[in-house]
Amino acid sequence: MRKNCMDEKIKRIIVDSYSAASHDRGGCPADGNAALTGPDSCLSSIELVQMIAKVEEKVERTFGQPIMLVNEKAFLRESSPFRTVFSLAEYVEELLEYKTGKLQD
Repeated sequence: MRKNCMDEKIKRIIVDSYSAASHDRGGCPADGNAALTGPDSCLSSIELVQMIAKVEEKVERTFGQPIMLVNEKAFLRESSPFRTVFSLAEYVEELLEYKTGKLQD
């Protein structure tokens, strides 16, 4: 699968999952800069957990690779992958590339 195609599919999965988790609340931007955590987030803690589970499920269904977003690597990073839709998309892509052998540890 071409990288740009994969990038777009990952972003679409996350945006769709974010929209579903936030129940399409007015004023909650469903774009790449949408905050997933912190004071600017439209998601409650439980909605974030539900969104993460949905992203993992959709990624596995779309790419045939199970991933676990909440793991030790996520917490050891200097910047959290759960800041925005874009940061989560980059992290998902990194996990998929690692699982398929395109990135080394």
